[in-house]
Amino acid sequence: MQSFTRRISQFSTLDVKDIPGRSRHSPGSIISSTSQSSASMSIRRRVTTFASKLPFIRGREPSKAGVGVGHIASVPWPRSPSRSPSPPSPDIRPPSGLGRRASSISDLDMLQLDSPLSPDPYQSFPSPISPSPAPTFYTPPSDTQARRTRTLSSPALLGAISEAPLPVQRVLVSALQEYEPRSPRTTRQRARQNPPIPLSLVLAHVPRASLPAVAQVSRRFCAAAQLALYRTLELAPGEADACVAALAGAPHLAALVTSLIIPAFPPNCGASFRLALALALRSMRALAALTLPAFDVDLLTAARRGLVHLTLLGDTLPFTFFTDVLPSRPALTLLALPRFVGVPPNPSDVPPAAVPFLAMLDASPALALALAPGRPLRRITLRVASTLYDGLRPAALADALGNQVQELVLVLAADIDARTRARLLGALAKMSAALEVFEMRVDGMLDEPSLQVLYKQVGALLPHTPALQTVRVRAVQPLPAGTPSHEDGPARIASAARVSLNPTLRCVVFPSGARWEFEQGKWVRVN
Repeated sequence: MQSFTRRISQFSTLDVKDIPGRSRHSPGSIISSTSQSSASMSIRRRVTTFASKLPFIRGREPSKAGVGVGHIASVPWPRSPSRSPSPPSPDIRPPSGLGRRASSISDLDMLQLDSPLSPDPYQSFPSPISPSPAPTFYTPPSDTQARRTRTLSSPALLGAISEAPLPVQRVLVSALQEYEPRSPRTTRQRARQNPPIPLSLVLAHVPRASLPAVAQVSRRFCAAAQLALYRTLELAPGEADACVAALAGAPHLAALVTSLIIPAFPPNCGASFRLALALALRSMRALAALTLPAFDVDLLTAARRGLVHLTLLGDTLPFTFFTDVLPSRPALTLLALPRFVGVPPNPSDVPPAAVPFLAMLDASPALALALAPGRPLRRITLRVASTLYDGLRPAALADALGNQVQELVLVLAADIDARTRARLLGALAKMSAALEVFEMRVDGMLDEPSLQVLYKQVGALLPHTPALQTVRVRAVQPLPAGTPSHEDGPARIASAARVSLNPTLRCVVFPSGARWEFEQGKWVRVN
């Protein structure tokens, strides 16, 4: 081993001047010196590779990677590309003013470049597997982290990168947040799209005759005006034909209708009017309340299935209405048949699946007797036109209504006598445990003696209604001149029936129109 090293040292000390026939500055000498330098570097690399495999290395453990270039001497060899540069020649001089040569970089600087302890300018980036959803931002390296101490030549820098590449850092870029401009134009646009006060609330107080002029202001005003115009339609007989034809030809307007009231068909209406009305009903996808002057199976079939309120003003109804039409309308909560005077069906003839959610009913006592059982009625209007002698059965009616009614309205015809009225109120007193509002509308002339009897009958109901809050006694016809306005207030009813007023009672309305309310521990007239 020592002889081999000695030969290498002798070979490495050879110079150009020791070779005969060669001039030091001739072109041949330059080529020979280049080849000698290449040979010297090749031999030195082989020696270091051979020596790195030997186990006697001072101060360090044997290399585990098989490469011992940095473990032979105290300072590692400078890394350079595979092609070694030739030694400088006196004829080739570098220009002045360019700073130090790249070859003058010390090995210590190269060691700092490749050292794993050197600061990483990409440390500010998050880990690619970071679960945090917060937005990531690039933090530029500080002067202490990215400060370069010496200038590196391009070959050396490329060699360093090729031999020890930096680990690839995957940068997660968060989703861009929506940019919200704050310009005056954007503010105006938002104010037009979402005004502080909705136009529907404002246009609800505008007269209907002025809404067509409001609709010409802008597109947004036009939409709001159309909604206010067509949301609730009550068509008079003279204008029903033209309006229905317009709705049949404009489905986008018919879709705005939620309540349609036709109290009477136009005169001389034919099949064309009914066909146009059926087409319009098919386009009314938001229709919730429908009022028709008579029963028409084609019009009811054209109406949407989700109809909630149905009012038929005809005095007769076919039997199929109770057996076929009502079972096909499960969403009905209000059924009004105020003028029905025909023969009502029996309770067993109405299917149990017909109008299962019926909560409000306006009908005759015989019809209420057939529809009330098994349904959650809360508000009932009974239009009494028959007496005890005509077949009225108050006890059976009270049993059918049950104790769930909260608001009861009695509309008494002019031929209802005092005895029938007393029997009816006495029977209804049994089912008035949950009653909160009671109203009686009396048709016919009411003089002072008749009013005294009426107050006595209404007062007899008070002890049986622990939850009663409002009592209204109204006269369909105006009272005769000279009728007192009852300045003594609700005490008139209590004194007539010789009972005390309910502690829950808060409002009493008399046939004269006088309204009394209980405020701050005493009764006060408010009109």
